[in-house]
Amino acid sequence: MLTALRVRVIAVPDTARERILAEKDPETLERWLERAVVAASLAEVLDGLS
Repeated sequence: MLTALRVRVIAVPDTARERILAEKDPETLERWLERAVVAASLAEVLDGLS
C-alpha cells in the first residue's frame, strides 16, 4: 500500500506510515490498498484519519 501511495505522489507522514506498518488485519489492509489506488488524499484511504 505504501508503494501505491508513493507512486500516486500522496504524502504519508511518519505517524500514518507507522499506523500502516503496524496494522495486522488483512481485511483492513486490503480495504486500504483498494482505496489507495483511487484516493486523492491519505485521508480518503485510512479510516478515521483526522
